[in-house]
Amino acid sequence: MNFLKDKNIVKSNKALGVHCVMQQDGSTLFYYILIARNKGKVEIDSYGLLEGGLDQLASQVLLTTPVFLSADGKGVLTKKIIADPLKLPIQQVIPNATEEEFLMQQSNGSDHDLFISITRKDSIDELLKNLIQHKFQVIGLSIGPFKAAELLTIFDELPSDLNVGNCMISFDKEKGEIIDFKRLDCSVPADNYTIDGNIIPSDYLLPFYHALTYYITDNHKLEYSVVTDQHDEYVSKRLFVFSGWTALIILLSLLLINMFLYTNYSDKKKNLETRVAGDKELLGNLKKMNEELIWKEKFLGQAGILKNIRMSYYADRIAMSVPEEITLEKMEIHPIVSKVKKEKEIQVQPDKIDIDGFAGKSEALNDWIKDLKGFSWIEDVSVLNFSKDGNSSIGIFSIELKIVKNKAL
Repeated sequence: MNFLKDKNIVKSNKALGVHCVMQQDGSTLFYYILIARNKGKVEIDSYGLLEGGLDQLASQVLLTTPVFLSADGKGVLTKKIIADPLKLPIQQVIPNATEEEFLMQQSNGSDHDLFISITRKDSIDELLKNLIQHKFQVIGLSIGPFKAAELLTIFDELPSDLNVGNCMISFDKEKGEIIDFKRLDCSVPADNYTIDGNIIPSDYLLPFYHALTYYITDNHKLEYSVVTDQHDEYVSKRLFVFSGWTALIILLSLLLINMFLYTNYSDKKKNLETRVAGDKELLGNLKKMNEELIWKEKFLGQAGILKNIRMSYYADRIAMSVPEEITLEKMEIHPIVSKVKKEKEIQVQPDKIDIDGFAGKSEALNDWIKDLKGFSWIEDVSVLNFSKDGNSSIGIFSIELKIVKNKAL
């Protein structure tokens, strides 16, 4: 998650700037300002001055708030020099000085001018030790007053001559360079500046800028191992907390989605199980009814009842179709093949009907035969005999009807 280190999403909503001014009598003044981020806008939460200790500040500010420290006053040497490519800047201010003993910060001026602030590491270590003992997390450090000049590159409403505590800095806004500076007498009153609607006394410009650098990019940070380690540790903690909350939110979201899906599909499963149980019951009833139907059909078929019912129905339909010109004398269903003999099985012609009768005209008989052939359950109609007695106009006929086997009613 290193790509999130500098993202605002993992940053604290508050930042504390502390400016330490070391006095000639050995005491220390702490100018502090607490800024807060609210809906993308940075606002001043509180500011004040503490003399001597940090106990009061520790009781007013959350210890999880990141601290940006700046130091000035006794033991901090500020000077304007001309850059010499043959010498190190630190040795132009203090000959024979080494980077192991001193901590230096520089700001570029016009042409080859450099504005240098130098102090011994021992004094800075003492300040850091004091803050760390009070559980503050110092993640930024600067020395001297010159970093406050960078406020002029951010806020146009500030004047070119900026009073920073007891130092007046002249700045070229067009070139973005420091022109010069001078120390002010302690009796000179502090100025008030309006920045983005907030009134800030000049003594609090440095801590305000340093707290602000938590949310904006500072390309000229002072690298010091103690502060760098604190910064890395603080960022790691923020990333750990952020990743923990992110993982928790994702886990809860997955659990909620899982619960929703489980409830949804559980309800669907119950509905389907109910339907399946109902369908099984219907299928069981249907199977039972089908078995009963097969058994009844078999029973009725063996008893000849179905066939008799069907033949009775056919006989009724035939009788209803007889025209007025025809008179039926006999209708034999399942006619006997031969004469009935004692102790012999009677043989019949299944699915056949023999009809005898009288017809006034042969045309009437022909028309009736056509009507009979129109029934779907009659396969064929055969005329077995048609004759007349002497000069009688009435004919005697015999016909045979062949019934379609197993035809439903």
